[in-house]
Amino acid sequence: MAESNSSKEIIIKRNLKSWLEILIVVLLTIIFYQILAFTGFLQFFDEGGMVSFAIIPLLYLAFKYAPLKGCIAGLIFGISIVFVIDSSNSWYANILYYGLGYSIIGIAGAFRHAFRGNQKEALLGIIVTVSLSFLVRCLIAIMLFARTGIPEDQSVWFYWVVSYHLPIALTSMAITMIIVLSLYKKLTVIINKDF
Repeated sequence: MAESNSSKEIIIKRNLKSWLEILIVVLLTIIFYQILAFTGFLQFFDEGGMVSFAIIPLLYLAFKYAPLKGCIAGLIFGISIVFVIDSSNSWYANILYYGLGYSIIGIAGAFRHAFRGNQKEALLGIIVTVSLSFLVRCLIAIMLFARTGIPEDQSVWFYWVVSYHLPIALTSMAITMIIVLSLYKKLTVIINKDF
């Protein structure tokens, strides 16, 4: 009986520790995101469209804690930045756009075994999740933002998919892949620490 209580306490402590780490990482990511947004670092367009380094810590959380916690971390981050960004869009549109767009990153947790020695799978996880996030954001932008800020000579689809989101997604994916590959060995140790 005492053994089962002891194991329950260990599970509860481990779970609390994981949520505490998730919240701290998300908070630091929000702060870092704001600094980059304020400085305009890697911003593609005047109306927004910044390369997001937030993908990297969100991928870390997904790889370490599996898809559910990764998706929740992305959702928390996405909803949180709605309150700190300067946007003329409605709050519910931004919550859908950022909340769903960043929560999709948590799917990378399905590739968490890649950090047991398979760099190609880690890259595949990044490609899959950034691509899904790209598709979700494009669809939400097309449905909710329609012709907002689009030049008259461009179609809605071309603008939101090719002109706006594709350069950002490809740049974010490339930078993320370079950083994850360069830190792969260190990430493998950290991610596998609590397995």
